[in-house]
Parts: sequence; structure tokens; C-alpha cells
Amino acid sequence: RLSDQIIEEKGLPNYDPLSYGGRDIHDLMLWPILIAGLGILLRGDVLLASKILPFIFGIGSFIIFYFLLKRFKIPNKIIFLSLLMLIISSPFLYLSGVSTPYSAATFFILLGLLLFFKENKTYFFFSGVSFLMVIFFSLPLLLVFLPILFFVTVINDRNKLKSFLFIFLFIVTT
Repeated sequence: RLSDQIIEEKGLPNYDPLSYGGRDIHDLMLWPILIAGLGILLRGDVLLASKILPFIFGIGSFIIFYFLLKRFKIPNKIIFLSLLMLIISSPFLYLSGVSTPYSAATFFILLGLLLFFKENKTYFFFSGVSFLMVIFFSLPLLLVFLPILFFVTVINDRNKLKSFLFIFLFIVTT
């Protein structure tokens, strides 16, 4: 609905007439913007774009989850079972099949995790950018995830604690 308004008005709408009797829009809506952009590429078919986009983020999340498991040197048999359980899980099917910004937020969290556990400082920067992207899709999901990342960092590798604090400060100050 908001994606249609973005295309019709050729810009971001200021008012949402269908939301609880109407309300002004003050937050950045990256999800409808992505759907509108893909809808324009698909010759104005916003409904198809809203079905394709979560599927693309779902495939991306699946691939990144595979590389995360490989990164932690988990045996191939367990990786296969983990990916199978991921594919048949209800939350993953929901995120990959329903147009919701949480599919993009999950993708960027997994991407940020993968980049965070690399050994290169350039990856740490892109990890922060990836975590920053989550804010545009779901701030509460990021607020739940950051403490978990902190405890995993402290338990796993104290050398990465500085990197975590850098990313945390980067997100907070931005």
C-alpha cells in the first residue's frame, strides 16, 4: 500500500490514511521504498515485488547462515541438518514468504555476524554498516540482538571486544 503511494506520488508520502484512522508518517520506511523500487523495475507490479523481495532476503539469509556455520568449523553433516531444520522452520518460512521488513532485518543481522567474525578490520567496518542497516527495518530486533552479540563476543574472543564496542558506538552515534 505504501509502496503504491510512493510510486503514484513520485516520492515519500507524508500521511497514511489507512493506519488507525490516519496518521502522519515520521519514520524512515526503507521496506516500502525497496518494494516500490523493485516494483518499478517490474513495470509497476508492486504486488509481485512484495512477494519476490522477502524470498530474495530468505535465500540470502540461508546462504549467509551456511557460511556462518562453515566459519565456526562445524562438521558438514551437522551443517546439512541445521540448514534442513532452518528451511522447514515456521519462522523462516514466514520471513521468506510474507512481505515483512523483518526478513531484511534478519538478513542484515546474519550478514553483520558473518562479517564481524572475519579477521580483517575492513570487515568490521562493513559489519557495523550491516548492523546499522537493521535500524531502518526493525530497531527492536537490533536492540534484542546487540546484547546477545556482546555476550557471544565476551565468551568467544576477548580480542573482539574492542571491535564490538566500536560497532556499538558507531550504531549509537549514527
